[in-house]
Amino acid sequence: MRGDDDEGNWIHDLVHEVEDRLENQEGVATFELRELKDRVGIGRLGHRIREQMQDALDRQDIGYFPNPLPASDTQRVRLYRLGSRVARLITAVITLDKENDAKLIKFANGSAPADASDERDAIRKIRRILDRLQ
Repeated sequence: MRGDDDEGNWIHDLVHEVEDRLENQEGVATFELRELKDRVGIGRLGHRIREQMQDALDRQDIGYFPNPLPASDTQRVRLYRLGSRVARLITAVITLDKENDAKLIKFANGSAPADASDERDAIRKIRRILDRLQ
């Protein structure tokens, strides 16, 4: 198992694993925390490890629900590309207010608004591809 001294490596592996899954699943994926921790070779999901995971996801514009990440590795977490259409839907569902109620009603009626996030998503994909080529 990796420890805190191996932090940079497991964080890189975690981000790579999540990025690949999000790219293959249109920007949203649900993971069991055990799956993530086992794939990147870390041990116990202590408070510090979860904070490092959250920081890494935040730096890569990856949202997570629940927030903060749960302590138990048997729980599931939904990860999603921030700024995407699915992120706006997830945000509308978990943010309890009238404005988001209206967004959900619009979505349910088939009139979800489009915006500039598609361009941002394309730029992010290009950057990820270029990063992998280096």
